[in-house]
Amino acid sequence: MVALAYDIRLNVMRDTVGEGFNPLTGEVSRKYSGISYWVRGFLSGGLFQIAKNTWHLLYALGAWVLAGLGMYAAVEGYVHLLASMRGGRVGC
Repeated sequence: MVALAYDIRLNVMRDTVGEGFNPLTGEVSRKYSGISYWVRGFLSGGLFQIAKNTWHLLYALGAWVLAGLGMYAAVEGYVHLLASMRGGRVGC
């Protein structure tokens, strides 16, 4: 997920001209913000960059799903352990 966010920020910086900090006035100018900023960064940089961003997104989603399944299995195992003890003590 960090790689995807870095690539999006990098692609937006490459394509943006006229944005930035004006040291004379102390003003920060931005053309894009919110969801349009992230979509523009995701879809810019050429076909290879879009494929790489898509891979990063799928990889992160897969990691989140596996983490959720691991937590679910741990809770189910603990519930099964407590149900099989019938009021006994938990110990080694």
